[in-house]
Amino acid sequence: VFSHVRRWFLLLRYALRDRARFVCSGQRLRSRQSARRLKRINSGLIRRCTRPFTASFPALPAACDLGRQVASVIGENRDYNYWRDAQVMRKVEVAPHDPKWREAFKVESKRVIDALDKNVVAIHHIGSTAIPSIYAKPIIDLLVEVEDIVKVDGHNSSMESLGYEVMGEFGIPGRRYFRKDNQEGVRTHHIHTFKVGSEQVERHLAFRDYMIAHPEDALGYSELKRWLAREYPTNIDGYMDGKAGFIREIDKKAAQWRILQMRQRSAS
Repeated sequence: VFSHVRRWFLLLRYALRDRARFVCSGQRLRSRQSARRLKRINSGLIRRCTRPFTASFPALPAACDLGRQVASVIGENRDYNYWRDAQVMRKVEVAPHDPKWREAFKVESKRVIDALDKNVVAIHHIGSTAIPSIYAKPIIDLLVEVEDIVKVDGHNSSMESLGYEVMGEFGIPGRRYFRKDNQEGVRTHHIHTFKVGSEQVERHLAFRDYMIAHPEDALGYSELKRWLAREYPTNIDGYMDGKAGFIREIDKKAAQWRILQMRQRSAS
């Protein structure tokens, strides 16, 4: 028995060492690739800590639970809480455009304004649910412009009272990101908060407006998402990575299109 316990603690020490080399190396988790790497390390930590008990002591589930709890506490990260996400296999699902999404945006906007108070300058409906006639994951994306991004942190408790999880920058400098699930654990809302006039604000709005004005590109985006949802029904990373190249190309087109629109307006 003691030999197995000793082996478990050795595996735990090695797993912690692997994670510490990455997390404590001074690297900032800004990219999706870095985030996935941390997720793999956390998952490996859980497996390596609990496997000795499940294999050698099947009659002691409490020991296995202890290993999971320890791994959960040690693997916790303020901005990348992958322990919880690893336990919930999120289904990648897209649906035809629903006019109710616009009303859902309006309702949630009022709640967010009450929570963030006078700091709010404007709230925009972005993401695929804001683009008519295309398939989208049924998640309402809100883009919030504020006067002072730091003051948003002082309203975290108000956002939590609305059911949101506070995620901080979550990989994008200058952002305050919030996400909300319903009672069944299904994602329903994303909130991206930036200082008014941020380049990220312009990028999101340009993408949305360009897609609305160019239905052929919007249709291509819709078909791509439907195909990716079939290819990666339970792999959100695969789904997101599959869209990345298309989104980059549209971002370039949208930026050029927006400049042209502004020049035309100024000329008239």
